[in-house]
Amino acid sequence: MDNMFLMIIIIIVVSLILLGITILVIRRNVNKKYKNRVSELDIEKNQLINVQILSEITKVKDLVKTDNLQHKLDDWDRVFKYIKEEMLPNITDKISEVDFMIDSHDYKGAIKKMTLIELEIDRLRRKSSKLISEIQLVTQSEERNRSSITKLKVRYRELLSKFENNIKDYGDMDRTIESEFKKIDEMFTSFEEYMDNNDYVEVERIVINIENSINFIRDILEGLPSILLMANVMIPSKIEEVKLQYSRMIRDGYPMDYLNVEYNLDEILKKRE
Repeated sequence: MDNMFLMIIIIIVVSLILLGITILVIRRNVNKKYKNRVSELDIEKNQLINVQILSEITKVKDLVKTDNLQHKLDDWDRVFKYIKEEMLPNITDKISEVDFMIDSHDYKGAIKKMTLIELEIDRLRRKSSKLISEIQLVTQSEERNRSSITKLKVRYRELLSKFENNIKDYGDMDRTIESEFKKIDEMFTSFEEYMDNNDYVEVERIVINIENSINFIRDILEGLPSILLMANVMIPSKIEEVKLQYSRMIRDGYPMDYLNVEYNLDEILKKRE
């Protein structure tokens, strides 16, 4: 009986020991899992603020010659300062809080806090990416805009050649079209001037204006000849047909007064003029 009682005690003790070991192993594995995730979050956070932003800002500082670009640089400096001095420390503090929660076995609180950290890191990622993209619009502006202008000049010359070779098709509008080509040519000159002054903010605007102007004049060159043909040939021809038919019907005794044909034809001619 005593031996049986002793065996039961031993089994209970061993079971408790095994249970305790199992709980410790599970807790250690859970701790390790969450600790690893915290380390990953910390690495993600640190990777978002790297030398690339500082390098790009430094490049802009070397390019500043105009107030436009200086204003942009000041804005980027403020954003970078906000990221570095407010967003990053805030995430770092939250990571430290999660670390403490895990050590205290507050896994529910840790999971909730890690979710908030992930949202903050995503916000930081988007803000950093936007900042880098805006800065690179300037630091990569010369190469990109030179390439764009080269292509636009090719299109410009093709359209100018088309106009000069078919100038008779544009009738009285030839002077107006010539002035549009002249405006585009002046914008190309302005582009070079702003590039020399490193005013990449204005350069971006000029490139867009040149492209829009070239697209506009392309549409004019493609559509105007048919419009002029209709206005100068087809419509007058139809008017003469109507006049002839009207005269015949009057001669044949049809009552045409209520249609006001002559008045309507005069109004059409006035509008053409």
